[in-house]
Amino acid sequence: MEDKSMTEENMKRAESEGVTVSANRLLVGRAVSRGIGIGEIELLYGAKRQYSKAKIDTSEAVLELDRFRGAVSTAEGQLEELVGSDGAGEGQAGIFETHLLFLRDRSLLKKIEVLISEDKLNCEWAVSAAIEEFSSRYRKLSDKHLREKYIDLEDVGERLLASLGNTRNEDFRIKEGAVVAASQLRPSTMIEIAASRPAGLITEAGGWTSHSFILARELEIPAVTGIAKVMRYLQTGETVIVDGYRGEVLLNPTKEKLATYESSIPFGESQKSSPKAKPVVETQDGVSIRVYANLDPVSKKQDEEIAMEHGIGLYRSEYLFTRTSGYPSEKEQIEKYKSVISKAGDAEVRIRTFDVSVDQLPGNTANRENNPALGLRGIRLGIRDKSQLRAQIRALLIAGQGKTTGIVLPLVTDISEILYAKEMIEEVTEELAAEGIESGGPAFGVMIEVPSTIFQIDEIFEIVDFVNVGTNDLIQYLLAADRDNDLVAGLFRSLHPAVSK
Repeated sequence: MEDKSMTEENMKRAESEGVTVSANRLLVGRAVSRGIGIGEIELLYGAKRQYSKAKIDTSEAVLELDRFRGAVSTAEGQLEELVGSDGAGEGQAGIFETHLLFLRDRSLLKKIEVLISEDKLNCEWAVSAAIEEFSSRYRKLSDKHLREKYIDLEDVGERLLASLGNTRNEDFRIKEGAVVAASQLRPSTMIEIAASRPAGLITEAGGWTSHSFILARELEIPAVTGIAKVMRYLQTGETVIVDGYRGEVLLNPTKEKLATYESSIPFGESQKSSPKAKPVVETQDGVSIRVYANLDPVSKKQDEEIAMEHGIGLYRSEYLFTRTSGYPSEKEQIEKYKSVISKAGDAEVRIRTFDVSVDQLPGNTANRENNPALGLRGIRLGIRDKSQLRAQIRALLIAGQGKTTGIVLPLVTDISEILYAKEMIEEVTEELAAEGIESGGPAFGVMIEVPSTIFQIDEIFEIVDFVNVGTNDLIQYLLAADRDNDLVAGLFRSLHPAVSK
């Protein structure tokens, strides 16, 4: 029998790069979602837009070539518009002109088309592979000015991938029951692959409180993170065991090991059902607390039952924001919000406005942020993109007509942001009335997740109806410990004295 186990060379490489590899060919990381998962590896690549490497047949190659050429045309049109825009200074216009030159490079375009038509590889992988090959050439140049052009080339690659996303004929899918491995797994990707019921997740980065692993626990998908450069030691199609109790990944297990782990799966804690939530609970000192549901696109049936009985305390509307198309239309939002509100019957539903960062906007390559958590996101981005915030408020008011709803602002840091949004809600309400469109009168609240709001809480309560406390972000900002950074995971402490106070 062929031995597919991890090679001696790969084991030495892994250990030299700080990855713990046991004698039994285990990769040791950190458990972030309990359970046992067994399946074949499917590798996901990319940061902002994640994709897999797939072999295609001749008929699919024809379609993929059409997609690629359409993406080139779209990207070219975007860049030409940016070059000629009034807001583009001489420096910015020069950058976009360089991007256009790369986009029209015949050798680059031919390389991508050959990978699709002759090597029979999917479009996203072909673009990524060609961009990486050409980029590596620039990085090796001795001339510093030319060497740094690789950054522009990678920006062009990101723009092409974004344009390809807009031409995808169907939702992103993986093989059902696969174990998904990625450097980092985005929440949007997690939602897209959930329908394929992955057996397990393996990543290099991500913490216990990251949105992706919160979703993994809700879906009872075993997950292990904290394995440095994990993509170098795994291959698509090889069988692995994800041990979400010990934080271990067993590569190409023997039949005996498989049998041992398979027999333990039905008895894992992830198979146990959670007790039914009570509508109202009481602390030992007599304080009553009402329990609401947190609802998202992959919520379990039990969550929807809680929503129907008790209400929805938070619906994260950013799950409607796709990694390829960006903001949903007003019509799409109205339909989705009505669907969410209907799940709660007559109970209250609180919907948060988009909590996305500028890095997540499709086609954005000019505004890269080194630290998106402290950048242009949440209500900050909403105030900058006024038309999108107004469209969302219109949709929320229309969908909430005759229902008990609430609008929640994310990442508030200052009173002025609250007043801005409140004034916009009043303006849109009057606007809808003038158009003869019935709308609701939602409660108005904010997220308390930035330390500055704690020191303004009295003033905030004077102008809002309620607040939602976002403990994960609040702890992250209070303790300066990135919730997605495994290196400072030990510093992220919900029982830290400062948090308790």
